[in-house]
Amino acid sequence: MNIENFILTTTLSLIAGLVLGYFGKSIITNLSAIVGWIYNTPRRLVPYKKNADSE
Repeated sequence: MNIENFILTTTLSLIAGLVLGYFGKSIITNLSAIVGWIYNTPRRLVPYKKNADSE
């Protein structure tokens, strides 16, 4: 591994750790909201697609 890649990876890991440390709770809330939205959206769209294909 190049030293540049190692430094870059370490720096990004430290930044990610700081961000998660400060904003962890709100990030988890936002992620769960996004996951919930993604999980619920196909359930609304799929019946329309099935009806369009069958008709």
